[in-house]
Amino acid sequence: MTITLTLLLPIATAALLLCIPAGKTTQLRLLALLGSLATLALSLLLLVGYDSSGESVFQFTEKYEWVPSLGINYHVGIDGISLFLVVLSALLTPIAILSSWTSVEKRVREFHIALQQLTSGVIVVFVALAALHGASDPSGCPAALTTARGCGSRPPPSLAACIYPSFS
Repeated sequence: MTITLTLLLPIATAALLLCIPAGKTTQLRLLALLGSLATLALSLLLLVGYDSSGESVFQFTEKYEWVPSLGINYHVGIDGISLFLVVLSALLTPIAILSSWTSVEKRVREFHIALQQLTSGVIVVFVALAALHGASDPSGCPAALTTARGCGSRPPPSLAACIYPSFS
């Protein structure tokens, strides 16, 4: 259940960020920072609870069948390599929030929502043991939106990272 909470906490933080008016930038930044620190704490719980003495198998696995007739299920787990990548991703999010504290002045809410979605998407990439076709890299869209500020009226080139995989 810890992996699922680690995945869902950034999404829940993004949903809470939607409830705060766009003009309250300090509250938006503080909530995003708090949510990212909580995600980091959950990833550190995974690190502490990981048994590295045994054989190399996935740990903290969770598997739920969603639509058995179509073979759609939710299956996550973590091994030694992905564990450190999850912790690293969770560590980089508060660093990114703190380093952007004064540099991001426009669309603060949208920036932090996209960053939270990106965090969840990156963690999903490292822990997913079964994925639907077309949903194997959910971090592309938030990454494109995070890097695409200030492109005027035309769509940014990085938005192709969001659109192209949807049709492949």
